[in-house]
Amino acid sequence: MLQTVTDLYRSRGFKAVPDPLLAMTRNVSALSLTVRRDVAQLIPVQDVGKLSLREFAKIYTAYTHQMAACLAEDSGDSSPAMRRLQQLTDECWTLIVIIGLTHVSGVKDLQDCNMGEGVACPDAKQPEFYCAIMATMQHSDPQIQDLLYLRQLFYGKLGQLARERTALLSHMTCYKIDESHVSDKVTQLTQWSEQLRENAAEEHQSYKQFSSAFYRGIHTSKQLAVAQVCGFPWLPAVNKMLEAEAVRRGEPPMRTLLEDTTLDDLENAANWAEVATYLTTITVQDLNLYVPLIQRQG
Repeated sequence: MLQTVTDLYRSRGFKAVPDPLLAMTRNVSALSLTVRRDVAQLIPVQDVGKLSLREFAKIYTAYTHQMAACLAEDSGDSSPAMRRLQQLTDECWTLIVIIGLTHVSGVKDLQDCNMGEGVACPDAKQPEFYCAIMATMQHSDPQIQDLLYLRQLFYGKLGQLARERTALLSHMTCYKIDESHVSDKVTQLTQWSEQLRENAAEEHQSYKQFSSAFYRGIHTSKQLAVAQVCGFPWLPAVNKMLEAEAVRRGEPPMRTLLEDTTLDDLENAANWAEVATYLTTITVQDLNLYVPLIQRQG
């Protein structure tokens, strides 16, 4: 039986599909790739993770070349070139999202791959590389504000989960099982183990929500295509792009945000729920547009 997008996310412990486009196509069991104009290539969702690094690199390279051609032909948002660019961007990033869920190492191997050669290399790219990509995307001031706000919420959430995990591990390490009430104590350890599993699943989901807000909400299709073309033959890492921009703008270091206890953990969790809600508001008409994260007056 073929897996659907919903089946895939549920098998990874997700209660909902965080990516807006995939949420809209949650019952789809195969991805349609039209990078070859003559025929669409259908890849079952459950087989996406089986693509070799070289196979993915070949597909990614083809998409990047077509995006570059569309950008060169750009004659307005409603032009055939821009409509094709939107389709290419949606397909390529959907493929990357599914690989991030199904591949054993997520997108880490993709980010370390020279796509032009299909060969894995250590990630030695300097911050200047990511700053250059962010510069080519030509963000508006509201977009930058949204990106930095997303960063603040994200690291607040990760800090909350890290503190919860540390507390659970401390309880488990200090817990002693003697001959009295063994079954009760084993039950307690089992509960803590389950809480650790839920903590890890929530962290994984937070990363996916962060990426979805960055790619599907705050950026336009054209900006994502520009980043992909500019970064080729590398697949830019979203967190490194955002960190490079934060450093350039004098924002607090990531470690400071992770360890900040100005807000309690319940407040951090509530703040992150704002991002989850934001993702549910993105419609199919919005996918290629900038959707503000911060609600502004006027």
